[in-house]
Amino acid sequence: MSEGEKLRIHYFPKLRTLDIWFDDPGLEAESEAVTDNLILKLSGEGRVIGVEVLDVGGVSEEDVSRLPRSVRESLGQALREILKLVEA
Repeated sequence: MSEGEKLRIHYFPKLRTLDIWFDDPGLEAESEAVTDNLILKLSGEGRVIGVEVLDVGGVSEEDVSRLPRSVRESLGQALREILKLVEA
């Protein structure tokens, strides 16, 4: 995520899903499953603009290791933001 971009986090507790957007969700042109639990959201140029976690409680280290490095870092940032909200 470049400087100036705003991380958007959408958590759906009933579904236990999490959408993390690094750019405008309206730019999504396609998606690509990385694991059974993680889906990359791609722009028309193939740039990763988001990631969907299908079961937040089921994210494994193996799942995360399959993500591109920049996405892993942003996912970590998003999870830290969620923890701040939960702990507040």
